[in-house]
Amino acid sequence: MSTNCAKCKKTMDAAPYSKEHNALVCGHCGYLLRIETLRGKKGADQQESGGRLQVPLPKGVTLSGEKGALVIRTRWFEKSYLILALFTLLFDGALALWYTSLFGLDAVG
Repeated sequence: MSTNCAKCKKTMDAAPYSKEHNALVCGHCGYLLRIETLRGKKGADQQESGGRLQVPLPKGVTLSGEKGALVIRTRWFEKSYLILALFTLLFDGALALWYTSLFGLDAVG
């Protein structure tokens, strides 16, 4: 992460970190830039603990806790798979007819 120093306005590319002050130290002027000022205010979609975003589950995915274990269920069947299966059967049939007419009936058997 690259940020500018608030005092000297120079770029702080790989600034050293001060654990006791929870801040980055500017290598040019020694100014302490607190981490809280870099993070800014928390958004409305972040939790108080951990700061993780609440992301909705994708369509067809359900989560449940059964017998103390996390169970993730997904629906894999969609109507588009029926159309794909029909297309595959018709395309394979067309290929079979084409190869039969190309090489003749003697080459098939």
